[in-house]
Amino acid sequence: MFRRPRAREAVVSLEASASSKKPWTPPVEKTEEEAVRKEQVRPEESVSSVTDNFQAFISNEEMDGEESLQESVELVFKRAVQKPDFAGVFANLCQRLSTVEFQSLSDWSASVSFRSLLVKHCQAEFKKNFDREDISRKGVSCLEPVRDVRVIDRLREEKNNAKPSCRSINTIRFIGELFLSKVLDEKAMHYCIRKLLQNGDGPSLESLCELLQLIQQDLEVVTSREVMDSYYNQLKFVAEKGRRAPRLSLLLKDTVMARK
Repeated sequence: MFRRPRAREAVVSLEASASSKKPWTPPVEKTEEEAVRKEQVRPEESVSSVTDNFQAFISNEEMDGEESLQESVELVFKRAVQKPDFAGVFANLCQRLSTVEFQSLSDWSASVSFRSLLVKHCQAEFKKNFDREDISRKGVSCLEPVRDVRVIDRLREEKNNAKPSCRSINTIRFIGELFLSKVLDEKAMHYCIRKLLQNGDGPSLESLCELLQLIQQDLEVVTSREVMDSYYNQLKFVAEKGRRAPRLSLLLKDTVMARK
């Protein structure tokens, strides 16, 4: 009985590759190629699946109390900061989960919600980011007394023109998206704005510009004209009178002009 020789095609391929310029390589399975291509072309699908998994996780019985709810808040915040382009997606997820609540561990007569834990976490992250950066910027000059006026001026100029960390910018962006999604209220935004203005350094002002460019239109609706004017007048004054790097001065001016 005639039997067809096995692996004949593989032999031919190897022989052909020997005479060709490109070396022979084993073929990649088609399913793997499609999976890689799908992940590269449509990264938003992975984010959507993450948000769906979060909502399904909280909707199921796997959420058993305040501790697991707190873990979910921290995880959502972490992912939103890691993926700033999808901060709005995660903010909308937080809005859908805002009413999920469990009995409080500290007070059995009260309950805690996803929203209340998220608000506290936002406050802690905002403070930690900017307080930590402020300490690191001042750390070098605090190691020993600096008496040279020129050195002090140089350190002050570096502080005023420094750039914020990516984490700080991404945190501010997510906080702004949470306001747009009605998870955080205008009081939280005013606190952030006033704190950043009070800091007055480069990273704080650049973060403030990021926040105002994102939420300005919605914040104007629930804020008096006088209050908003005071914010932008301070930015305008710093841009024109402050000793700032051209990059930061331009950003401040663009933020002021974007309101008009």
